[in-house]
Amino acid sequence: QDKYSLSGQTGTTHSFLFGALAELLDNARDAGATRLDVFSVDNEKLQGGFMLCFLDDGYGMNPEEASDVIFFGMSKKRKAASRFIGHYGNGLKSGSMRIGKDFILFTKKEETMTCIFLSQTFCESEGLNEVVVPIPSWSSKTKKSITDLKKFSEELSVIYKYSPFKTETELMQQFDKIYTKSGTLVVIYNLKLMLNGEPELDIKTDKEDILIAGVLEDLPERWSFRAYTSVLYFDPRMRIFIQTKRVQTKYLSYCLYRPRKYLYVTSAFKGASKNEVKKAEVAVKIELKKPKKFYLIFGVNIENRSQDGMFIYSNSRLIRMNEKVGPQLRTGSLLGAGVVGIVNVPLEIMEPSHNKQGFLNVKEYNHLLKIMGLYLVQYWKDTGFSNRNPMLFWNKFGYQSNKWLEKPLNSARYRRRQASEIPFIVQCDLCLKWRILPSSDDYKKRENLGNWTCANNPNILENSCHRPEQLPSFPLGTMKKASPSEDEKDKQLRDSVQRYQNKLAEQQSQVSRISPKKPHMYDLSPRPGQKERFVKHECDVAVPFLKPSQSTFILNVKKYFFFSQIWSVYMVQYEKKIRRKMQSLTQQANKTAVNNEAHHKQCEKQIQIIENKLKSLRVKVATLLSNWNMVSDAIYLDANYEENMNPYLNSGLPD
Repeated sequence: QDKYSLSGQTGTTHSFLFGALAELLDNARDAGATRLDVFSVDNEKLQGGFMLCFLDDGYGMNPEEASDVIFFGMSKKRKAASRFIGHYGNGLKSGSMRIGKDFILFTKKEETMTCIFLSQTFCESEGLNEVVVPIPSWSSKTKKSITDLKKFSEELSVIYKYSPFKTETELMQQFDKIYTKSGTLVVIYNLKLMLNGEPELDIKTDKEDILIAGVLEDLPERWSFRAYTSVLYFDPRMRIFIQTKRVQTKYLSYCLYRPRKYLYVTSAFKGASKNEVKKAEVAVKIELKKPKKFYLIFGVNIENRSQDGMFIYSNSRLIRMNEKVGPQLRTGSLLGAGVVGIVNVPLEIMEPSHNKQGFLNVKEYNHLLKIMGLYLVQYWKDTGFSNRNPMLFWNKFGYQSNKWLEKPLNSARYRRRQASEIPFIVQCDLCLKWRILPSSDDYKKRENLGNWTCANNPNILENSCHRPEQLPSFPLGTMKKASPSEDEKDKQLRDSVQRYQNKLAEQQSQVSRISPKKPHMYDLSPRPGQKERFVKHECDVAVPFLKPSQSTFILNVKKYFFFSQIWSVYMVQYEKKIRRKMQSLTQQANKTAVNNEAHHKQCEKQIQIIENKLKSLRVKVATLLSNWNMVSDAIYLDANYEENMNPYLNSGLPD
């Protein structure tokens, strides 16, 4: 039995109310459910005025499995590479206790029916210091108890007194709601209230949705449970119904304009592996050295550009949404605006927190956001958005205002344009496989698709549930690193030479510190009974090897020669690079001089031609003036003719 205080404290881990509701959805998905119904049942006698119910068609639980559920931190789903979302063993308790004070669970499996009753009201009223959880079980065929009759009778009496179901008939009716051979129904009641006495969950404003009361934000996923569950899973494989109406779940990667994915390989993420060091230290050390690989997907949200940012999934479960990264963090920046990023981080790379609203290693999570910001800029370049006029781009999809938060115009023209640019993807109601239908601008058909199965697919290659799922692949982008400039290369080379010079200076100082100042300080004579040995070095001098101090000196002399050689090699390389650069500059200068000389000769030739024409013109003018007896005027004209004609003559010179 668990201490009662845990029951109250576990509900405080969920600051986001929908995160608590999602815990029960995760349990249904892990149980293999293909359908989950979330609905309310009015009951004015209870705190909040209604009960919140979760009904799935999953595997269910037998009495032994149901007994394990009541313990905190116990889970059989805890595996490093598990496909299961839950692995802490707290989801059912923490989620339900955040929503209400009490819950009762009904489950069927293997010809058995089991009920779990976890009630804070019961424990408080009876003054219990420990959690007492009645778990009665029945046979599905006989409807009789399969446990000790005395204990069974006591458990039923507690359930009748503190639950909404006062008779065995009412309990059996709850089992009947599980319409398949196996499944689970969770009923949460005595809901938490706000300071004004109203329940935190609003079921009155929208009869087809469950809202968080009093929350008004631009992002519907933060106040609408229908909107939140539509993007809750990276690859939706479960039909979700809220208040009897189906949720149009989104395969978010295929709901974007111009999607592109990038492979990211790194060894930086080590948090999840470090947690297993005590279990298998050697195996983990090998695992830490292996590079981690996952994909980053980017696309533009043309349906609602203000709902951009990064969606971070872990093991296909949404952890963080609409996280701004890189240029999106700058107010008013159009770089990356409207872009949605998606990443599904494997559990072995980065482990989520217990409430699945963050990650245990905050440093690694911030590093991931920084990386996604860099890749966002690369995506912006690869798709050509950096060369487009942003306003013209958004205008063609119905955004006519400079105000970023305003939604596009709702006219048929723009909605058809949006529909034609996004893949038409639907999910089969039977096999739950996703199918891509022929591209169409019929937005009404998309919104009112109704029940759909693979048999309705016009593509004959995918018109059967037996056909494999074939989703189109995304274009693969690559992160391009900017090549260093010549100045940067020179700086890198200088820094490299400087580092080796510093090392060389350090080695020289060590040699000077240990080198003997006086020869007589070293006793070169062999010890009694010891043969004298000599070591020959590059200087071809035999040095007796007797004492550690002498061997240390010889070792440092070797290091001196070694680093001297390294220094010489790098200096030679640096000199060669400088010579190549000087030769390149000389060649450019010579080429420029040759071009200038040819240009000068062309100008001189053109000037000579013009001067010859000028002389010929002077002769003709003088002859003409002499015939008119205007010699005096001709003299004056000749003196000023060149000055007056210069603008016209110069216009004929080459540039």
